[in-house]
Amino acid sequence: MKFVFSDKTGTLTRNIMEFKYCKIGGQIYCNDDQSSNENAQDILEPRLSESIISLTESAKSSCRKSVQMSQGTSYNFKNLKLENVLFCNDNEALFNNREVNITITSKHKKAELHFNSEKDLATEFLKALSTAHQCIVVEKNDIISYQGPSPDETALVEMAQQHGFELCYSNDEALRIQTKVKNSFNEEWQDLKMLRFEVIARLEFNSDRKRMSILVHDLSDGLYKLYCKGADNVILERLNYSSNDRRMIR
Repeated sequence: MKFVFSDKTGTLTRNIMEFKYCKIGGQIYCNDDQSSNENAQDILEPRLSESIISLTESAKSSCRKSVQMSQGTSYNFKNLKLENVLFCNDNEALFNNREVNITITSKHKKAELHFNSEKDLATEFLKALSTAHQCIVVEKNDIISYQGPSPDETALVEMAQQHGFELCYSNDEALRIQTKVKNSFNEEWQDLKMLRFEVIARLEFNSDRKRMSILVHDLSDGLYKLYCKGADNVILERLNYSSNDRRMIR
């Protein structure tokens, strides 16, 4: 054999998308068996990224906690602090849920979205991951998985699913996210409530825009929200630094 022709990277190798870190309102969440937040900050700061995905050439099959997903993704991201923040009750709130007092203001100052706590920020972050994508829901034997145009797209939706925000229904007009929490006794998921969204408009990703956006009506709080996801440089240059809290855009 003298020549091997390959159409793209990944044809002859196993490219696996693996969720590594996320940063929500200035708070960094990394894998529980990774380094501390201080060390993670050194890694994240040069990238200025709200969520970072690492593309590895082959999956680490021996990795502890790793779960091989359906479409070229490997899930081993686990952060108990994030889960405690998301699903803490009133008695636990003082220990797990710091106050933040952050307000996002619309361009024309006609609408505001206020975040009182770290839980509010984390909830909105996972709503964004669960809605701003091009994945479709695949349900087989009562197990929900996702198929998308690329493994990185799927990895973000799976991250939200694995932390209790499971997209269970999606079409051109509506989205439904089922929030869940794990029972501490048997490690099984328990349903909490259904979050419903009306899809107003969707702008798909392309190489020119380098981002995708979705405009939804969040029926849980009655607000119309535009979730946008894309390349760091494209998103950063569109942020409003003057009228919004810098903790949300750093």
